[in-house]
Amino acid sequence: MSDQAFSRNTNHPTDHAIKIGNIVNQLRLHHQDAWILSSPAGIFYTTGFQSGLSRGTGRTGALSVVTADGEVHLVLAEFEAEAARLIADPSVHIETYPVWIYIEEYSTPGVAKEVQPADDAAINIAVDILKRTLKPGGDGTPRVGIQTTWLNYTTGRDLLGQLAAYEVEDIESAFYEARVIKTPDEVAKLRFNAQAAEAAMNLTARAVVPGMSTRDVYAIYKKHCLERTPNATELTGFHTIGHHFSPYFDPADYTIRRGDIIRLDGGPYTYGYKSDIARTFVVGDEVDSENQRIYDRLWEGFHYGVEHAGPGVRFSDLYKGIAERIHLDEYAYVRGHFGHSISCGEVGEEAPFIAPNEDRPLEPGMVLCLETPFYSSKHQTYNIEDTFVVTEDGVEFFTHASPSLHV
Repeated sequence: MSDQAFSRNTNHPTDHAIKIGNIVNQLRLHHQDAWILSSPAGIFYTTGFQSGLSRGTGRTGALSVVTADGEVHLVLAEFEAEAARLIADPSVHIETYPVWIYIEEYSTPGVAKEVQPADDAAINIAVDILKRTLKPGGDGTPRVGIQTTWLNYTTGRDLLGQLAAYEVEDIESAFYEARVIKTPDEVAKLRFNAQAAEAAMNLTARAVVPGMSTRDVYAIYKKHCLERTPNATELTGFHTIGHHFSPYFDPADYTIRRGDIIRLDGGPYTYGYKSDIARTFVVGDEVDSENQRIYDRLWEGFHYGVEHAGPGVRFSDLYKGIAERIHLDEYAYVRGHFGHSISCGEVGEEAPFIAPNEDRPLEPGMVLCLETPFYSSKHQTYNIEDTFVVTEDGVEFFTHASPSLHV
C-alpha cells in the first residue's frame, strides 16, 4: 500500500467524531467538565493537527481544550494558524496568540512585536475558553482534567494558579484509555507503518555483510524506510549489533563480523502514528549453537502469543503463557512485559501492556505489539516483535516475524 492512499487530512470527519466520542466518554466517566491537553499526542488526537511548535520547542506552544459537550478548541501561535485551518478537523475552533514573527495577515500598524511570546500565552486563552464555556455544576465548582506530565514547571504553576477556583485532576491515564480502541482509520495507518517497517528491515537484513559498520546498518535501514514512507515525520531505530546490547542514537564505531546477531527495532512514524516491530538475524551462514537456542526459546514464547491472542483473553494470562514457553531460567530471564498498545503517543510503548498484573481482556479494536526480547553482552541481543489488531473473532497480524535467524 502506498502512503498516498491516505488523505493529507488524517482525521476523516467520522474518524474525528469517534475520537472525540472516546474523549467525551472518559469525561463523563470521571465526572469532568473539560480537558486541557498539552501533549503533542493530545493535541493531534483531538484536533487532527500536529503542532510543530508544541513538539519541537519544549514550550507549551499549543493546547487543546475539549468540553463535555464534545466541542474542541485548538489554541496555538499565529504562525501555525494557516496550517491548522488546512489540516485540523473543520469542527475545531481555532484561537491564536501573537508571536514575534512578521506575518502580513497578522500585522497591526504601530504595534511592536514581543521578542518571544509569554510562556502563559496559550494558557491564558485556554483558561478564558473554560470561563466562557463551562457552566457551574451542582456545587458550583467545575472539574477540569489536565495533562500535567507535558507542562514544564513555569507553565504548570501558572495553569494551576489560574485554575484555583476549579477542581483539577491529572488525566494522563484517562487519555491512554480513551485511545486504546482504535478507529478503522487508525488501524489502517498503524498497519501501513508496521508493514513499511517490516519491508525496510527485511531489505536491510539482506544487505548487511561482514565488514560493514554500525553506521552502515543505520544508513541502510533509514534509506529503505524513507523509500516506503517519504513523508515520515520520524524514523526510530533502537538497533543493537553483536555484543552491544545498548541501542545508539549516534551509532558507535563497530565492524560487523560473521556470526554477529543484529536486532533491528522501531520503524517510521507517518500521519501522526507510530510503528514498532523488531527483526533479529545472524550475519553469515553460521550461528553459535547457544545463540540459536536462545532464539528458538524466544520463538516458542512468541509463537504461543501469536496462537493464543484474541478477544476475551486476559493480558496477564497471555503473559504467563509466553513466559512459561520461553523457559530460559538459567539466565534468570524475567521481563516486565511481552508487548504493549501502540498509537499516536510520544512514546511507542503505551498501556495496556501484556504484563503479569494486567487482568483486563483483549478487546476488538485494540492494536498491540507482541514482543519477546533478550539482551546480553555475553550472548548477544534479540527481539521478535510484530503488530496486530484484535478483531471480533480473532486477530489480524500486520507483520510476520521469522522462526529463523537466517535471512
